[in-house]
Amino acid sequence: MKIGLMGAGRFARVIANTMRQMASVHCYAVAARDGERAQAFAQEFGFDTCYGSYEAMLADPNVELVYMPMAKTIAEVVSSGWLGRIHSLSTNLGYPVAHLERLQKPELGGGALLDIGVYPLTFASICFGEDILEITQARSFPPRGSTNRARPSSSTATASAHMSTARI
Repeated sequence: MKIGLMGAGRFARVIANTMRQMASVHCYAVAARDGERAQAFAQEFGFDTCYGSYEAMLADPNVELVYMPMAKTIAEVVSSGWLGRIHSLSTNLGYPVAHLERLQKPELGGGALLDIGVYPLTFASICFGEDILEITQARSFPPRGSTNRARPSSSTATASAHMSTARI
């Protein structure tokens, strides 16, 4: 998959290093507000092309997926009002962690809420600030000794609905 990366900052470097290790990912394009910075980043991390504006990269029909690691930019877009008033937010995040013993054993203090739960919470905070009525998270652990390879116990599904009766 041809990935476009928005940004050429510190966190984008971490993402680019991760992308280079993924067989199904093609580091295709990077965009930054400074074209020279995007070009240096593209050369360092092996991206095919670079852009001096986000809009230019988003217009590239060869980009199949865009990764946007920029909390500041998201906050700017939300606060600009361009999206209108946000009423509801649903975030999902998951990683395969079978190889990490600490995350497999609740008694060691790790797990989804502690280790990656902060990311969806941060996104909610960016979108709503302190104006959040309720945040809920849940966790589940696969049964101990689960060895059913035909139907692994790592799949989850969540469904929720929210209605606001507040007048806009």
